[in-house]
Amino acid sequence: MSSQKDLELLERVFLRFGTADTDEKLKNAVSRFLCPVLLKLSTPYPDARKKAIDLLTHISKQLKSRPAILLPAEDLLAQYENRSLQAIVHNFTIVYLRMAIHRLTASERNVIVPRLIRSLENRPKPQQDSLLHLIVQQLNDLRLPETPAECKEFFGLQNKPAVRNVLLDCMLQVLLLPAQSGLVDPSGETRSMTPGHVSVAGGISTESYFHFMSGPNAFDPQKLVEYKSGIVKFLGSGTFDAEHVACPLLVAAGLSLRSLAAIAIASMKTLIGPEVWERREVVTKIYDIFLGTEKVDDTRPELVRPPAEVMAQLNLFPYLMKSKEAALQIDAALRLVSLCVPSGTGKPCEQGLRFLQHVCENATTSALQSKASSVIHTCYSISKSETTTATISSLAFTTFGKLARRVAEPFRTAPALIGFMFTELTRTSNSDLRQGIYDCLMSCIPALKDPDSGQGDNYPVLVQDCMKHEVAQVRVLALQFSCGVFGTSHMPTVDLCLQAADDSEESVRQTASRALFGVGEDRSAHGRLVQLPVGETIAPFNQLLSHLVRKCEHQIKTSQAHTVSSGILPFSPPVFRQLLSYLHGCLLRNAGVTNEQLLLGAYQASIAELLDSVCEAGFLWPTPKVAPVEMIWKEAWQLADYALSLRSLSRELHACGLAFITDLCFAKPADFGPKIAKHFPLLKEFLRVANEDVRSLSARLMAVIAVSLDSASLVTFSNEVFQLHQEKALESMCGALQGMGSIMSSLKYNINGPQEELAHGQFATDVALAICKSLGAASSSLFLASCQALGDFASCFPLPICDGSDDDPHLVETKAGAEKPKLLEVNWSKLEVIKSLSDKIISSTDSRLQERAALSLGSLLIGEQDLVHHKLVLDSLLKAKRLQQAEVQFVIGEALSFVAVGRHSTAAPHSALSLSAATSDEKMDTYDACPHVKDTLTAVLKTCKADDETSRQSACVWLLCLVKHCGHVPAMQEYLLDIQTAFIAMLTERSDIVQEVASRGLSLVFDHSPHEQRDGLMEILRDTLLKGRRSGRHVDKKTKILDEHVIGKQPEGAGISTYEELCSMANDLNQPDLVYKFMNLANHHAIWNSKKGAAFGVSFIAEHCKEALQEHLGSIVPKLYHYQYDPNVKVQLAMTNIWKAIVSDPQKAVAEYFVPILNELCEELTNPQWRTRQSCCLALADFLRGAVARRELVDALPGLWTTCLRVRDDIKESVRTAADSACTSLSKFTVRVCDSSRGDSGKHAIELVLPVLLEKGMRSGVPEVKTISLATILQMAKNTGPLLRPHVAVMVPMLLEGLTELEPKVLSYIALHVGADSDEMQDKLDTARISASKISPLMEVVKLCLFQVNKDNLGDLVGGLVPLLKGGIGLGTKAGCADVVVMLCRQVHDDIMPYAGKLLAALLHGLADRSSGVRRSYASCTGHVVKNAKESSCEKLIERMRTWYMEKEDEELHHSAALVLHAISRHSPDVLQRHSAAALPLVFLAMHAKPLPSTQTVDEANSLDTLSLWQDVWQENTPGTEGGIRVNHTELIALINTTLTTSSSWLLKRQAAVGASTIAQKLGSGLSSNERNTLLKSLLGLVEGRMWDGKDAVYQAVADMASIPAKETISSGDKPAEIASVSNADLVDCMLLQCKKRRYRREALQCTGRILSAVSIDRLSAVFAAVAPIVEQSGKHGGGSDSDDSDSESTTQARRSEKELLRAAAFTAIGQAWPSDLVSVEACDPMMECVLASLPSASWRVKVAILNCVTAFTSKCDLAAMDEDNRSLTLVLGVRLLPAVAEHLTDAKFTAVQAASLKSVEGLLAMCEFLPLLDDLDIKKKVHQQLMSMLKLSSASTLHSRCKTLRQKYFTFMQ
Repeated sequence: MSSQKDLELLERVFLRFGTADTDEKLKNAVSRFLCPVLLKLSTPYPDARKKAIDLLTHISKQLKSRPAILLPAEDLLAQYENRSLQAIVHNFTIVYLRMAIHRLTASERNVIVPRLIRSLENRPKPQQDSLLHLIVQQLNDLRLPETPAECKEFFGLQNKPAVRNVLLDCMLQVLLLPAQSGLVDPSGETRSMTPGHVSVAGGISTESYFHFMSGPNAFDPQKLVEYKSGIVKFLGSGTFDAEHVACPLLVAAGLSLRSLAAIAIASMKTLIGPEVWERREVVTKIYDIFLGTEKVDDTRPELVRPPAEVMAQLNLFPYLMKSKEAALQIDAALRLVSLCVPSGTGKPCEQGLRFLQHVCENATTSALQSKASSVIHTCYSISKSETTTATISSLAFTTFGKLARRVAEPFRTAPALIGFMFTELTRTSNSDLRQGIYDCLMSCIPALKDPDSGQGDNYPVLVQDCMKHEVAQVRVLALQFSCGVFGTSHMPTVDLCLQAADDSEESVRQTASRALFGVGEDRSAHGRLVQLPVGETIAPFNQLLSHLVRKCEHQIKTSQAHTVSSGILPFSPPVFRQLLSYLHGCLLRNAGVTNEQLLLGAYQASIAELLDSVCEAGFLWPTPKVAPVEMIWKEAWQLADYALSLRSLSRELHACGLAFITDLCFAKPADFGPKIAKHFPLLKEFLRVANEDVRSLSARLMAVIAVSLDSASLVTFSNEVFQLHQEKALESMCGALQGMGSIMSSLKYNINGPQEELAHGQFATDVALAICKSLGAASSSLFLASCQALGDFASCFPLPICDGSDDDPHLVETKAGAEKPKLLEVNWSKLEVIKSLSDKIISSTDSRLQERAALSLGSLLIGEQDLVHHKLVLDSLLKAKRLQQAEVQFVIGEALSFVAVGRHSTAAPHSALSLSAATSDEKMDTYDACPHVKDTLTAVLKTCKADDETSRQSACVWLLCLVKHCGHVPAMQEYLLDIQTAFIAMLTERSDIVQEVASRGLSLVFDHSPHEQRDGLMEILRDTLLKGRRSGRHVDKKTKILDEHVIGKQPEGAGISTYEELCSMANDLNQPDLVYKFMNLANHHAIWNSKKGAAFGVSFIAEHCKEALQEHLGSIVPKLYHYQYDPNVKVQLAMTNIWKAIVSDPQKAVAEYFVPILNELCEELTNPQWRTRQSCCLALADFLRGAVARRELVDALPGLWTTCLRVRDDIKESVRTAADSACTSLSKFTVRVCDSSRGDSGKHAIELVLPVLLEKGMRSGVPEVKTISLATILQMAKNTGPLLRPHVAVMVPMLLEGLTELEPKVLSYIALHVGADSDEMQDKLDTARISASKISPLMEVVKLCLFQVNKDNLGDLVGGLVPLLKGGIGLGTKAGCADVVVMLCRQVHDDIMPYAGKLLAALLHGLADRSSGVRRSYASCTGHVVKNAKESSCEKLIERMRTWYMEKEDEELHHSAALVLHAISRHSPDVLQRHSAAALPLVFLAMHAKPLPSTQTVDEANSLDTLSLWQDVWQENTPGTEGGIRVNHTELIALINTTLTTSSSWLLKRQAAVGASTIAQKLGSGLSSNERNTLLKSLLGLVEGRMWDGKDAVYQAVADMASIPAKETISSGDKPAEIASVSNADLVDCMLLQCKKRRYRREALQCTGRILSAVSIDRLSAVFAAVAPIVEQSGKHGGGSDSDDSDSESTTQARRSEKELLRAAAFTAIGQAWPSDLVSVEACDPMMECVLASLPSASWRVKVAILNCVTAFTSKCDLAAMDEDNRSLTLVLGVRLLPAVAEHLTDAKFTAVQAASLKSVEGLLAMCEFLPLLDDLDIKKKVHQQLMSMLKLSSASTLHSRCKTLRQKYFTFMQ
């Protein structure tokens, strides 16, 4: 095309725009020519291009002034999407596209915006910017899909990363825009809006700000919030992946507008998981927003982005601190800190320091090492600043500590920094800051531990200064710091801890005690005066001893020495006591003494070895000539003597000193015995004190002195000690007895040889008698002392007194009835001793007395194994079986071990001297005969079968003690089988103590038994536990079945269950011997932590068992894993103890034995025992919480689901609860492994799990099973994505079936019981039920599944839906199926076409459903399906609807037909247009259905609803009623005529008649004669027929048809009419005949009147003859009553109203029957007479009709054409009528009467203008008066004006 042609075309278009003088013309021109003109911009001809630009400029000016004109947005966008066009075309197109979009409605923009987003790809940046501006402005009105998956598919940005990034970057910049609309520089002056003059704060550059806020496309500042709101909603829709929207949403969450921030936060919670904040690109973007950009030399200022605003920074901090990745990017992190921290105040500084702590905790060690100096400098600057608040300083110090935990070297080499911390600690008075420094220094301890030379030299000074601080926390820190850095091997640290023992604050004292002795028992625990020190290393004993001696020597010379009444002490008593205790503990710790050895007192040899090694190594003392052992004693005694020499000190301090000296002396009795003998006077004094510990220790030292003396000296020494007994003081007597007992026990170990002769002489006898005499003393102290002495004596030698018997002369019986013999003062016997001790055991309430008595009683058989009264001793001990104190029973058990094996018992009280290497020559590994083993065991085993529970508990403890202390004796091993049997029987006891004692005993039995016996023992134990063979027990009326506290316990509390499980587990492992190990590890009772229980070596047994079980862990761990969750608390605790003992790292163990554990749980979930099922469910729940998706576990999912769902319906409630927990964990794991991101493994998991959930879960009859299955499927559907596609066809129908099953039962119940007369309620209920089903979780799953429907699986899905559409059960299922089909039509509309016919056929079944809700759903679905159906299917559907409406009498089917056509009109209007010829006639006919007054029923509302549907369809598919009739009149008339003539339904005939009337009214002359005649004949046929309800519509239609002028009914064209017309005369005659019939008389009169008024036929006489009876009756009866007395008032009123209407119709018909050329009025006289007679008494309706009749008379009279006589007659009539009519001008009650009267008067006066003047002045005055009254009374402005005009005209007439 040439340039000239282009110019001509553009000129013509220019002319069209120039002549467009209306909006409509301009709109048409723009729609037609805008896009072609834009294309002309690409023409190669400059003239044409310039012309096109001029034209576009003109168009733009025109459009700016006319904002209502719409532009062709679709065409413009399509043109822009055409990438083959030139850039200039695209640029101009964008301009008009922007204008077009702003003029669209919201729904139209909703279609355009997604296309705009997709158009961003590969566009130049200016075009992208313009489009982005436009897109952002429309986002707030954009309607987004409901689910994230739909959003992603709707916008399709997943595969367009460039578009996504550009769009997200734009939205982020808009979110960062400040709220203010202008910029002001710091000086306060408004600057020009150019980037070079101002800068913008808030994370956005100046250039970006002006890009959005200035220029032709600038944002409206007032709408900026709206734009941001749209962005936030769009970001939260799920269109983008979480990592892409994290930063924009994070910025939005920090906006000052709370509503937007709340939406952003909610979206973040929904979309963004914690893993997103670990993505490197997300963290980098957050840093970029936070920090902005750094200005480089060549960077323009307007491109520099400043850091984010403070509020935005504070909002970013929490998310940065959630991310470990943020800490790994340490350079950016430190830049951030340097930005926020330097101020030293405010929230940014505080958050910056917290973030720095996060960095220190999570950054890599290498990165921290390189940046440590920077972090330290930052924190140091803040903490040193005087302006820094205490809170921020505290955070800075905390940061120091966190850094020190990770990086030690900078702190080790910076002692000045540590000094600064201590200085600030002592200086500050703020408690928060002090706590921060405290935490910091505590964190620095590991880094500063064991400092190198020169690094920590100043630390002791700092610590010492802190110890003087008045705040206890500072002193505590000093202790903890010194102990942590240097340890307790550091002497200054020890000094600090010792000094702190006298601190005023308990916290300081406790800290010091923990540092030295650890957190544990008191030093008095288990009756001990010393506790072993703690710490990895402690000071060597010799160095510590020397140091403390020098310290004391120096201290006592200073003023700081402590002065008491009796002398001077180096330190205060608490400090010195701590000193002695610690020194004593270090002695034991250096000697390698364990707690168990300390408890048993068997550690003297270890101390002796230590002292020997020290002496061999030599001491670094200044006097090397002194022997080391001498020096040890000298310094040790020097320290002890400080306390012992001062009598006024507390006895506890004396006891500490004596305990230390005692252990030294017993370790080296030969060396230290002579030295301690020098201090005998001091010790002798201590024997007289009241403190039992002091006396006891002093008494023990008597043995050390005695062991070093010769025979003569020994006798003298012994006599001197014994003389104390003669003193009257109780304490002296106690000390003498204890001392003599110790002396007697040392006779065997004298260094000069055994001195046994002394034990058999008179002196020994005197001592023994003195001891025996004290046994009967009333003082408990004296009794305890005598028991201790007796035990020491009897355990070495037989008592040198007579045996005694029942007839012993030394015993004198009291009177008859007395129970206890009176003791003589001389000649005590062994028998009496036994009885005295026995009585004390039974009768005493003091457990100390009972224990001492029992041990003394048992000791009698250690020194004298063949005691005559050994059976009495045994019986005496057995009598204590009813004592309930377990501690006492353990002691009695030890005594029984003395009885059984004597000195071979491991609990026998061997002298401490025998345990030192220097004096021990006794061999303990040779056993002589033990004759009392059988008797003892027999008695104890018999007691095990006692009837009362207390006795059995005692016997069980005794038996345990016997096995423990005597199991190594060969004689004892012969009875191990009987012992095991007894222990097994004890496992059935309810008491926890008895069960655990028995289990511990069984383990000891196994350990002590020979290897050849172990198999037999194991077999018996296994059979007993597993097969339940238990020994019977006799029960009588005195047997106590339950203790008081047992009532209320759970029935599963029987103890046998625990050990059954243990044995079962060992048996399953094929290692039955492991049951003994399990029993050891399973004990958990508190008794084993007591003094006596601890002696059984639990820790040792546990370690031993752990080693033995290691090789069986593969089989043990799976069983132990689920046994930890056993419902029986005892079993649970037992198994947990075993688990803890043999598994050091649970997580590692579970990972190692993953498959065995899984297999075990799968097998045991269906165990017959409910306890096992419950424990496995709980174990499985825990197992799956952190389980890795291993292949074995994935493959096991079907079985696990099947079993768990089965167990969820268990018969026991607790199992069901546990199964629910297991199902929940299994559900979460399943969802995790079925995620679409897992690829093939996820697909494999779905294939395994989904069939189980659908078949076993959704089809289950258990509601809970369905719920958990549904929840799992829902989560799977959300996460699996395309992996779900192969299963959609099965899932969707099954889920739809579940909609009805999961419906609340209450809704079903209400729907069932709603009555038949409550259709409206039923309809509302159905609507509510359908709405509820749509928001059901099942439908949510279905919607997610439908996203995966494609061409491949659509056919299978439709095949599953069709049966449900036809025969689905339940409202929810049917409505859900319809919704699914609708969604399919929208989603896969192209692929569903082959199945549309099948779906339509299925939907027809639901359209006939009794539920209106189902009908509506199916109809709506049908409206969507027809869009994709074949034309033949649509024709059949419409024909079916027509058949239903025309041939069925069912109102529900009529309603369904209306619903279907209405749905088609709404959802597929093009289909209805194509088939309008078949559908619209039916719609037209149906829309004229109106309920008749006589047929009003409860279905009226439904009928009205149906009618509104038909009317909507007609209005939506026609250009108006008249236009629709004109377009489809042929089909309409055919259907109406057919209905009138052939239909059997009177209602349809009525509708057809009404339709014919509408056609006549709307078409008028447009109706052809043939069509008129056809309809008129059909209507007349109905008129002449029978009477039926609704026939009034036929009369109306006849009148409307007849009203069409005959000349207008001639058909156009040359073709003559085919149907003969109906003459007007015949028509009038027919109607006159109908006027004589009683029914429908009024309608016939009205019809006749309308016909006569329309045609030129004179039937006045005939009409008057027809109405004469009516009008005459009116004139005669007037207002009289015409009702019978029997009629009710309402009936009478109805009859009156009907007659009134009939009379009004009669007068109206007379008025309409006046001929148009009335020239003769002779015949009118009777009628006027009737009028004059009826007018005064008529009702207002009748008056209006009469007056209108008069008006018609005056208008029809042709006075000019009348002859003189008729004119005179007319004048006479006028004169008669005028006053009668004028009287009603003043009827103010009825305005209608006034108006009609005024109109009649006007007509009469107009008629009088042609007559001679009236001479009757009365008439004139009367009329004039009536007019004047009307002017005063009339309120209607129209009537008033007309009346005024008429009055003026009337006065003219009078003149």
